[in-house]
Amino acid sequence: MINLRALILTLDLVAVSVLLLYSCPVAEAQIGYDEVVTVDNTTWSIERSTIPGTLEIEGEVNVTGIVIRDSSINNFAGISADERTISLPGTMISSENTLLVSKGGPVVITKKIKGEGENESANVTISEAWPTFLSTTKAVGYSGTQISTEERYENNGEVISTSFNANKLVKVSRYDTNILGMTVSAEIHPGYVKETIQINKSTYYELMSTCIGKAYVGYELGRGITKVKSSEYYFGVSKITKSIKTETEVPPVTPAPTPTPSPPLCPFP
Repeated sequence: MINLRALILTLDLVAVSVLLLYSCPVAEAQIGYDEVVTVDNTTWSIERSTIPGTLEIEGEVNVTGIVIRDSSINNFAGISADERTISLPGTMISSENTLLVSKGGPVVITKKIKGEGENESANVTISEAWPTFLSTTKAVGYSGTQISTEERYENNGEVISTSFNANKLVKVSRYDTNILGMTVSAEIHPGYVKETIQINKSTYYELMSTCIGKAYVGYELGRGITKVKSSEYYFGVSKITKSIKTETEVPPVTPAPTPTPSPPLCPFP
């Protein structure tokens, strides 16, 4: 399932400036595939989808009062971004610069069935080329009773997340990620499945924050038993500067969409 969702609710004194642009060619709506293979009583399945198009968001919000914000970019070729912010009375200024570029491309699915009965097996190979790029830079400065804000980013199983509960907060985050192509191979036998996933992708995340309250930073990279995982909690007065970079490359490589250069990360406000 793919969706774009944004909700901003503000009360009291508000100044809002938001530019939202989204283009999706009429002839190119949602595309995808859903494969289910069963051998004896063993089933393997995969479902993938995307929407070719471009999304641009630029804006700034200056509020004295209460803020409720809920936004989501969900499952564009396995790339997702979620943000939820709720504040009690206070003063907040925030800004956002987001660019999503998603392109359609060929998907080649090959199936082979071998043997019979207990010796029966099926081999499935899927080659997908849906180049997708997401870049988002967000900044928030808050002083007041309390603010709760969290972000979660994912690129095909790699997850980076943060959350803050504070009465004073200055935070700037930047997330750049892309996927160029993916190859999936599955061998389905009675009683077990062997699956191999190879993805051309890269991710860069940077965080700068000063917080009076509770802060959390977590990430999980990799699949199966091959993983890198971390959860960090901070209480009291914290100042965090962190960057995370990952890259996997499996030939052949499909050219990536050309992004608009992102502004350098700098303290805000």
